[in-house]
Amino acid sequence: MLLSLEGPRGMELNCCSHVDRLLSKLPKYLRDGFIEFLQQQGKLNSISLNPYNLQDFAGWLQVKAQQQRLSIRLVQRYQHERLPGVTTGKPSAKPKGPSLVLYHGASPAETALSTRPKEPKQKKPLKVLCIFCNNKEHYITRCDNIKEQSVADLQKWISDGKRCWRCARLHESEMCNLKKPCSDCGGIHLQVLHRIARDDPTNTASTSESRVYLTPASATSRVLLKVVPVLLHNKFKSVETYAVLDDGAQRTMILPMAVQMLQLRGEPEILALRTVRSDITHLSGSKINLEISPKSEPKRHFQILGAFTASGLNLVEQSYPVQRLQRRYAHIRGLPLQSFHNVRPLVLIGSDHVHLITADKPVCQGSKGGPIAVHTALGWALQGTEESTPSHSSVHQCLFVSTACPDDLLYRNVEKLWQLDILPYRNEKLVVRSREDQEAIKLLECRTQRIQVDDVQRYATALLRKPGAPKLTSTIQSVMPSLRSTERKLQKDPKEAAIYSGEINKLIKAGYVSKLQPEEVTKSEEAWYIPHHLVCHNDKPRLVFNCSFRYQGLSLNDQLLPGPALGPSLLGVLLRFRQHHVAVSADIRGMFHQVHLLPEDRPLLRFIWRDLHCENCPDVYEWQVLPFGTTSSPCCAIFAVQQHARNNQESYPGAYR
Repeated sequence: MLLSLEGPRGMELNCCSHVDRLLSKLPKYLRDGFIEFLQQQGKLNSISLNPYNLQDFAGWLQVKAQQQRLSIRLVQRYQHERLPGVTTGKPSAKPKGPSLVLYHGASPAETALSTRPKEPKQKKPLKVLCIFCNNKEHYITRCDNIKEQSVADLQKWISDGKRCWRCARLHESEMCNLKKPCSDCGGIHLQVLHRIARDDPTNTASTSESRVYLTPASATSRVLLKVVPVLLHNKFKSVETYAVLDDGAQRTMILPMAVQMLQLRGEPEILALRTVRSDITHLSGSKINLEISPKSEPKRHFQILGAFTASGLNLVEQSYPVQRLQRRYAHIRGLPLQSFHNVRPLVLIGSDHVHLITADKPVCQGSKGGPIAVHTALGWALQGTEESTPSHSSVHQCLFVSTACPDDLLYRNVEKLWQLDILPYRNEKLVVRSREDQEAIKLLECRTQRIQVDDVQRYATALLRKPGAPKLTSTIQSVMPSLRSTERKLQKDPKEAAIYSGEINKLIKAGYVSKLQPEEVTKSEEAWYIPHHLVCHNDKPRLVFNCSFRYQGLSLNDQLLPGPALGPSLLGVLLRFRQHHVAVSADIRGMFHQVHLLPEDRPLLRFIWRDLHCENCPDVYEWQVLPFGTTSSPCCAIFAVQQHARNNQESYPGAYR
């Protein structure tokens, strides 16, 4: 199943830790059988850090299953063989008595006697025997004498009699098939032997070496990490390898293979390794010092101090299809990038050596997506997705390694308690705006202006279009099916038709929309038509314009930024209601329609209407103000109100607070 879902290089399929956990549940003789199987396959002679995977384990299980089937088949053949001298005839009816299973040889006379039908015998009850005091009235689990023995006497009895310390029977503990756990500690042993099992130094689960993967494996490297070819140095020894430059790691890691090849020595250290899931793994290793240099400049050395290494660390294979990427993306052509396939880095450089992982030249970024090219002190590296559109990959890589400080959680909880104790509570997340929100505010501050409309000064803002948004062009035919559907519905209900026509006439009379002449329709470079329909909310009819309408895969709302939430917080509003005896509430009538659009954005908000005259060509109308339904209308309208208060705060200081 994993092979069909992830392919032959899937993360789960090639994960050694899964095999280690499965082997830990098997007895020793089966684990030894798996090791022999790997030796026969030549897997243990490989220098790879992942010498075996789930496919090897499945192949071994298939061999064991085939051996079991052959063994059963040989026994069945032996049972059904005819003895010499026995006449063949009509087979007799199968006796109802219990059948005999013959595993070892027997004389013909004994076999002939054993095949005769026997009368059914009553099942004999199991014999009760205590293997400690030889009492036939109870088992060892009910024995009072063994409970009175000291730990030293019990250990002497187990060792002298060569008994299993789990069940006290005459076999080795590794061959014990006891499955019921102890009710005191949960270990696999009898409860009466809990004291010696707890103190016995051999009472440890025999598990294989676990591995901590600093970068999760991926079936397809859709997301490229910053990987550079480097040289590691220690005095007169050098190793050529690759390094992962991880901005999210607080500590530099080096794999044991590189430490062994460079013959490095360090100081012992126990590191608390924490990932994005906040789970902490304590690793016992050492911190070492070494030198690193870019492969293109081997004489340029950089010091790496306090790098952590431990057995069990691992980095997955990485690939850079540079030639394919350079054919597709022009911004990385001509850069000295090295192409490699399925190489395994031996170093992860974190933010403790920030001068090695940050860009020292302008970042090369394309306008149509794709990975960016970053030049660091160790050379050029790529970072980002290979595709210009997000790919639906089943596995995503997220690198984040930090050292856990035990005081961090306590400090954050106390700080949060102090903040909550003082109302109104200030949420720091509201202060820090995203890049999109910053871009939206920048557009509003630069392009919001005052215009003269019927001898009245009005504010006009721009639609908050995303950077690099494509041009929107559609025709009248894109919304004609919607208009015909609306007309058929209105022809069946004259009352609703009159309401519909009246709502559009209100927009025209108020100056919110304007009718275009035929020669004006084709003047603008961009034009986008939106459908409309009538809804009733609380018995109040309202004309709705669908700005999320899609045509040829594009939508107006998809190209607009929502902008930040500029309005007051609900908690602050509720708290201010308690400051005085009387609270006053006010509303701006048609708030969106009080803010006009800039002339260059109006062609993006067109619609057609012919007042139910289906035989005529529809007229084209264009919005002059912010309509309901666009993604950016709430932010633009609130910004215009706040801008008006800022512009008049000298005359009305209480308006802007």
